[in-house]
Amino acid sequence: MARYRFREGVKYGARLLRVVERPIENSPTSGLRLLRLEFEVFAADELRRVLSSTGAVACRDLVVGPAAAAFKDSSLIAYANALRPRDPADPAEWLRLNGQQRWLEIVFGAVGDSDLRNAFQSVFPLDLGGWSVREYQYDLDKDWVNVAQAARNLKTSESSIRRRVRELEPGWGAKLLWRTAGGHRRIKLSLLRNLWSE
Repeated sequence: MARYRFREGVKYGARLLRVVERPIENSPTSGLRLLRLEFEVFAADELRRVLSSTGAVACRDLVVGPAAAAFKDSSLIAYANALRPRDPADPAEWLRLNGQQRWLEIVFGAVGDSDLRNAFQSVFPLDLGGWSVREYQYDLDKDWVNVAQAARNLKTSESSIRRRVRELEPGWGAKLLWRTAGGHRRIKLSLLRNLWSE
């Protein structure tokens, strides 16, 4: 699957969509948690002070916890300074950022060979004062497909589609999935494509 490639060295605006705890193999008593930060990315027109949604989602994973030495980790400090959790060493504080729509500025780096994602070269807080925001324009009735069509389009099995939609539904709800009167799933293909391998 092709990933969205952001321009390197260019400033983008980004709105925090959600923070999700991911599975990790370390002992639960270690206090370490793997958190995925999901951002909606906006092209920044600095001359007109307009942020326009690209319709793309960019993600980063952070290991957080008392043993992660948040006060020494320069990468973690950059995210903490940009997103301002009360206690950067406390995973619960990061999870509390859900629903707060914090904004930051991202400069993307090169695409990595291992995951085909742009690296986050830098992150800074973004003050929306003086900026206008243009949300992603899409037709709500377009691009809704059934499970079989989604599987064909994403070149995977129908059971994989059902499983991934089940994982994503709590965070995305009606933006991702609705059911017909007969109980059949209709999936927003463009959104699922963006989220598929995140």
